[in-house]
Amino acid sequence: MQINSTGNSLFSTTYTGNTLSTPAKSAGFAAALGTAQQSPNASAASDTSQSFGTDQGTLTLDMDSYFKPGNFRPDQPLLLPTAANIQALGKSVDAHMGRFLAANNIPSAPASIRYGADGQMELPADYPYAQQFKAALAQDSVLDHELNALNGLSSQFADLEKLAPYTEALSQAKTETEAAAVFARYSYLFAPGSRSSAIELGFSADGKVTVRADGKALG
Repeated sequence: MQINSTGNSLFSTTYTGNTLSTPAKSAGFAAALGTAQQSPNASAASDTSQSFGTDQGTLTLDMDSYFKPGNFRPDQPLLLPTAANIQALGKSVDAHMGRFLAANNIPSAPASIRYGADGQMELPADYPYAQQFKAALAQDSVLDHELNALNGLSSQFADLEKLAPYTEALSQAKTETEAAAVFARYSYLFAPGSRSSAIELGFSADGKVTVRADGKALG
């Protein structure tokens, strides 16, 4: 996946939001994001171990360990919704999904995976292995969490891309009047009920993932 970034924020691995909101602003966040954007990607140690930008700097993380039940700790680094992180997490999903399909004798991946407002996975109605896929995924919490994280990370990334014109225009405002005019122009972004981007994780038959936001490839 090739993704271009103009906006980012911290991402929590548990994604439940479906409303567009203003990104968090803090000195700690800005420093963490700046480091993540400037640091080069390190070579991956394995197909599930990649270089990620986090609130603790750029770290090489193995997703099998990161999402393993019982491994969570209070000081666990949080992934930032950057283009590089989405690409890295996508590579981990690619590797994991291929093994998952083979191990569970599932002939092909679903064409797409979506998550509803309730956080539940939605598979295509015509996917013939839906029950087998869901039953197997219930026994593979690492892949389940990876898919949820990729969906949530991509959703925040896409929503912040929508905010980019607003933040750029606001940065150019020189007076309170100009700033108010900018907010009025983009007020629809913050209206109650504004929806997050519709994220779809598209899969090839062998399990390679492509992220789409509102029907378009992300990035």
